Amino acid sequence: RELRIYGFSCVHFGDRKGHDAGLWEAFLRDVEQTDNALVIGIGDYLDWTRTTYRFALESVWGEDDKAAEEYDTMVMETFVYPFVDTIREHCPSFKDKCLGLIEGNHHAAMQSFRFRQSGRTSTEEICGLLGVPYLGLSAWLRLTVHQTRQHGRHNLNIVVTHSTSSSTNLPASLASATRSMSGLDGVDIFLTANDHALGQETKHLLACTQRGA
Repeated sequence: RELRIYGFSCVHFGDRKGHDAGLWEAFLRDVEQTDNALVIGIGDYLDWTRTTYRFALESVWGEDDKAAEEYDTMVMETFVYPFVDTIREHCPSFKDKCLGLIEGNHHAAMQSFRFRQSGRTSTEEICGLLGVPYLGLSAWLRLTVHQTRQHGRHNLNIVVTHSTSSSTNLPASLASATRSMSGLDGVDIFLTANDHALGQETKHLLACTQRGA
């Protein structure tokens, strides 16, 4: 049976110009209708602040707990809850098919006291509501694929990171991704995003052995 792995990123939910609601819903329906689908989130699910804006926001809110609580409420009600509701509506099986979500460079750092102490982000809130693993800034995932009794099982190693380059030039981005993989022995699939372009680099020989290489 075929195993299909979906990597998705840069949804920018909530951006009236940058978010394609029809394409996002079609993607979710495709995952729902695909048997043996596995999904990995590669960041930027919401259209919220860039990482470089965080300190400015924190300086504005300061220690005003009421303002911070209002900020958190706005983020949850405007972005997080509608995003989660859309997934539940168009892909009820998402929880069972999702291997987890990593962070991008657009997310909300929750500001109120109950979040600040644990450093929670809007991505962690999404994961908690959907019941899927939160994978942090990057992740190494190992899938054990069971085949027929004669062929046994094989390991498939996947490395996931939101970005390896800020370049929008695809060849430069792929070259950067390749350099980032140096020293990572046994990686079968390397998923990266944030280039706003589609591309791939194919190994001349790709085989899956017991050790996953």
